[in-house]
Amino acid sequence: MPEELLACQRFLQLARGGRMLCPLSAGHVAETGGLSGQWREHLTDLMVELSGGWIFRGALAVRHDELGESLARACCAAAQWQFPAVVTCDTRELFGAWPFERPPQSGNFVTEFGLLVGGAAAIFTVLTDGNPTSDAEARPVVDGWADGLTEKAARLRGVRSEEKRAVTLAWFVQDLTVDLSAAALQLGLSSTAQMAPWLDGGVEGEIALMPYLGRLRDITDYRLRNAQDKWVRNDLVDLNNLALGSAYADVVIGERKTIDLLRRADRDRDQGARLYANFRTFTTEPGLMQQTQGVVDGVAAEE
Repeated sequence: MPEELLACQRFLQLARGGRMLCPLSAGHVAETGGLSGQWREHLTDLMVELSGGWIFRGALAVRHDELGESLARACCAAAQWQFPAVVTCDTRELFGAWPFERPPQSGNFVTEFGLLVGGAAAIFTVLTDGNPTSDAEARPVVDGWADGLTEKAARLRGVRSEEKRAVTLAWFVQDLTVDLSAAALQLGLSSTAQMAPWLDGGVEGEIALMPYLGRLRDITDYRLRNAQDKWVRNDLVDLNNLALGSAYADVVIGERKTIDLLRRADRDRDQGARLYANFRTFTTEPGLMQQTQGVVDGVAAEE
């Protein structure tokens, strides 16, 4: 029996034995959306089973909360940002559909439970549908994102080495403008002067303290420095969801390139997930049964 198959069986044994929780993420949905027939039905049934009804909140919502928490800490001594759990049973949060406003709460347990179950049923029904999901409308947008980063990497070649980090930081913060403005307005910060403590304190340092965005900033910087590395649409899924998982899960299993970048990003961090590029290295790790008791995230692992 191939080692990869044995590793997958071992992984399933751990998950079904209650040793691990494997929440669904928007990355899982994106990766399986183009599949069809029995392969899709089998894979999505398995993902839903192993999730136990738990999901990761969408990356957009989490980055909004990380920015809001950072701004509140620096600029609003009396304000405390409400940062919901990243792993939740509220499937309405799967795609980060409410990055600027929390879903309204009725205050009625029966109503809220009905919405929760109804949302879960709707998402799981779509997931397990045997027909592939069309991404025709999204492709031009995501391809434009990838082409833009490929162009930026080429432009970075002409920048002096000691200035490249500052340039990639400017690009990264520019991408966060809408999220940063929304979080600031939510805190009542309506001018640059009110945000001065955050801006003057060192944006690089503030972002580095954010578990998800700090990692995303680092791995994006690493990739942009390699002008020969062409960006593709799947990078949007891998970078965002694996960075999110590495910040808030206990174990992440993902494609090798991004896992290697995340290992580099974690060298100076005390906390973070254990990172693996395939199931085999995870399931053959010495002392696995003693170590494994937590949340596992995985997007596009090699096996």
